[in-house]
Amino acid sequence: GHLAQLQDLGLSDTQVGDPSLEALAKAASEGHLAQLQDLWLSGTQVGDPGLEALVQAASEGHLAQLQCLYLSDNPKLSSADLVVELIERLR
Repeated sequence: GHLAQLQDLGLSDTQVGDPSLEALAKAASEGHLAQLQDLWLSGTQVGDPGLEALVQAASEGHLAQLQCLYLSDNPKLSSADLVVELIERLR
């Protein structure tokens, strides 16, 4: 598909929230984001459920190329433990 070569996805300062991030994680799990290296999610409406979906995709090895994840200024994101877990899964 067209997303297979995507390396940089900038969604910062948008209304992207958990449903969008869950869809993104699903796409990653289906192999559509195998080359994604940078994911910009600063200033969005992403919360813990969306981040949990990313953690799941990462734990299954579907975000293996991801090097940079930007999560600043997300007031709905409350679990620092989830952020740490995601970082661990991406190593």
